[in-house]
Amino acid sequence: MSHYSSKDTKVFVMGGYNLLGFSTSLGVSREAITEEDTVLGDEWITNDAVGICQATITQTGFFDDEEQGQNEAAAALLGTTKVGMVARSGNAALTPFMGFQGAVMNTWPWETPKGEFAKCNANWVCTGILEEGYLLEPLSVIAATGSTIVDTTDSATTTGGSGYLHIGYWVKDGTTAIDVKIQEGDAAGGPWTDLITFTQVTAEHNAQRVVDTSSDVGRYLKVVWTLTGTPGPTTAVEICVGFKRTPDPTP
Repeated sequence: MSHYSSKDTKVFVMGGYNLLGFSTSLGVSREAITEEDTVLGDEWITNDAVGICQATITQTGFFDDEEQGQNEAAAALLGTTKVGMVARSGNAALTPFMGFQGAVMNTWPWETPKGEFAKCNANWVCTGILEEGYLLEPLSVIAATGSTIVDTTDSATTTGGSGYLHIGYWVKDGTTAIDVKIQEGDAAGGPWTDLITFTQVTAEHNAQRVVDTSSDVGRYLKVVWTLTGTPGPTTAVEICVGFKRTPDPTP
């Protein structure tokens, strides 16, 4: 049995903001919506699942008004649907992560208790999907065009999957755009076929989920990122890429 603690939570990004360094606790809940269907004559109350689910996220942390801080993030995220990623057991290729589609920050309370640091909390309701995949390019900072190859050890499938992209802060210094895609192949040396192509990014704080439902997905996956322009000595882009493989239907 594996045990994980707060030190193992290495990724918490939402809507292109990295919220990890301001958070002191993080909770994710999945709920199957039920409705009471008790009728006359029943001796006990009965409930039945209506066939839909909901995910919620609770976050507590410190208030911080610095650039790229918690206050800036909350102001930008409140009341808007966003894509996010949470990894609770590290930050390396193939680390499992939870991907959120359509997460909405619906409350943002903050307080300053006497004799304590100011606190900033947030509650999120997901209006879309919550799914689990694995990281391909861990949360990191890049400074030039590059790529990474991951041996997933998975058997090849034929029903595509979901790609997740996080672009956080971006010191451009000569760069103007970032193109990111996920390719698939049956061997570490290729050949490679484009699987997921994200929309070109031209500004910091960008998060995307792109779905493919019909492509072959080999054992090996490759993330390719291309910077437009000439990177300077201070160019820095925070990036994280994940993938959720869709299993083939059971015969």
